[in-house]
Amino acid sequence: MIVNYSTGAIGIPIEKRIEYLRALKPDVAALNMSSMNYAKYSSRRKDFVFKAVFENSFDTIMTFLAAMRELGIKPEHECFDSGHVANLDPLIDMGLLDRTPLQVSLVMGVNGGIRPTPRNVGFMADQIPGGPEGRKCGGSGPPKILSSHTKPSPRAVGATSTIETKPGMRVVADVSSPW
Repeated sequence: MIVNYSTGAIGIPIEKRIEYLRALKPDVAALNMSSMNYAKYSSRRKDFVFKAVFENSFDTIMTFLAAMRELGIKPEHECFDSGHVANLDPLIDMGLLDRTPLQVSLVMGVNGGIRPTPRNVGFMADQIPGGPEGRKCGGSGPPKILSSHTKPSPRAVGATSTIETKPGMRVVADVSSPW
């Protein structure tokens, strides 16, 4: 069993979240790759269920990466928009990340992030540094959208599907909140 702990939290100081990493020593830790508006909207209520600004500056990201490296924890880079994927580039250039293999999750369909469309899956997957080998992308979009992009035959019936965004590039899409 692989334990994946999330470093994301609103209102909990970074020092406390790093204490959790030290105590739990998970195999993998999710790391949001940027600050963003983060919300859940209810069209039935015509209001937000929750809304917040999630702070994850480069300083915060670099602090987490240093702690993860020290503790031997593999970062899972959660990217909610295409600019979040681009944030990997300076971290690789500074030597804070190894170029490959990167664990990258494309989290889609969250208010404040990119919409879950086949075009956006391909667009974001193409931006991941290191080429198509070993790219792992997670998304919260509807299975019908992900399966419509699957070639040659749709298999997006469960929680995880392998899709081909273009010839020779396969990614895994983890659908966490089907419609």
